[in-house]
Amino acid sequence: MTLYGIFNWLFNYPLYMGVIAWLGAVKGGLVMTSLSFIQCGVLLVVFDKMGIDWVGVTYVEDVMKKKEKNWAEKAIVWAVKKEHQTFSGRFLKALGFIAMSVFVDPFVVAVHYRKAHFAGVSKRDWQILFGSVFFGNLYWIIRTGLLVKIIEVGWKYVHG
Repeated sequence: MTLYGIFNWLFNYPLYMGVIAWLGAVKGGLVMTSLSFIQCGVLLVVFDKMGIDWVGVTYVEDVMKKKEKNWAEKAIVWAVKKEHQTFSGRFLKALGFIAMSVFVDPFVVAVHYRKAHFAGVSKRDWQILFGSVFFGNLYWIIRTGLLVKIIEVGWKYVHG
């Protein structure tokens, strides 16, 4: 696991779960969404300034070439293929963006959807990042809030 991967794991699991458990889904979700946007925004600016592709801008292309895909990767590939084949391509393109935002780090999604790499961070790049952070964190807030509630109920049931 890379340093980036370790940081994301710590952010996504102990920190995210702890903040949601401590502050609740709404307040904790707002805090974590804000932290997520700040963290991803800093990474986006640093990525752009470095001019080195250390996240794999070709993530979708790499996933499409994989022989073995998990269900989330299959959903992303399906949506990307369909967006170019049907009248409802815009809807499917949006669905693909949302699916990537849920299952892939919003920073990586923003890098993937940029029109130009290493040419400065544009207003469009910030809008993409904001949308990805929104959808990704909405999923994490619901998922983590439900998990915390299940643990609380289970704890009360076992320990009275």
